[in-house]
Amino acid sequence: MGLFSGLSAVQGSSQVILLVLTVVGLALVGGISILVFTKTFGVVFLGNPRTKLKQEVAEPAWNRQLPMYAILALMLSVAFVPQFFMNFALGIVNECLPQPVAANSLAISGIIETGVTISKVSAGFIGLVLVFFGIRKFLVRNREIATYHTWSCGYVAPIPKAQYSGRSFVRQFANLLNFMVKEQQKGFVEKTIAYLYPKTFIFTSKYFDIIERYAVRPIISAQRYLLNLFQFVQNGQIQLYMLYGLFFILLILVATGLNYIY
Repeated sequence: MGLFSGLSAVQGSSQVILLVLTVVGLALVGGISILVFTKTFGVVFLGNPRTKLKQEVAEPAWNRQLPMYAILALMLSVAFVPQFFMNFALGIVNECLPQPVAANSLAISGIIETGVTISKVSAGFIGLVLVFFGIRKFLVRNREIATYHTWSCGYVAPIPKAQYSGRSFVRQFANLLNFMVKEQQKGFVEKTIAYLYPKTFIFTSKYFDIIERYAVRPIISAQRYLLNLFQFVQNGQIQLYMLYGLFFILLILVATGLNYIY
């Protein structure tokens, strides 16, 4: 709301354009965040395993999960009662400042009030989520829950490989950002297969970031080449490592002596 309110308060077209681009950028970042989270969640938790695991995976015992629940409780306490942690942090900051900041000052009270508002909104959101889960559990309490294939539309014998991948999930969004993200294909053959049992084809497709490939990677490659020139220093011989330490001590003594002389 602050950005939209600032559109009517700023002076000059350049500032208006900057605020508009900021709003567009924040909206784009929010969409990317949601897309990446759902993609990661889907790839990790949904679908069928593509390969057979060597051992069955099971949830650990409840006592092993206590540390994670303790960390979660601490995180939620920061969201629900931020004023307590704010006062605690203010006491630590006052020990480092020459002039202590009063907890009831205008700036600090405004920050605390904002934190209380955020905690109320967070509590309402979590309560709303719990209500929806409660309604869902009530509606499906007498229904049978079964596990099926992820998808097998048009396949007589579905296989684990015939599943949506991360690339197929983000393809439309990547096409929207094709000026920054390019698709690299390998093995695609544009021809009609006229026989019943076609030969084996291998198709690969991946996206790469233009900035990363042409701006970041060359710099990293140059740094790696420069550091590899000194790879002989790390040779795995303990005797030479001890010699490095003695050489460093000798260098410190010589530098100290030269500093004392000059």
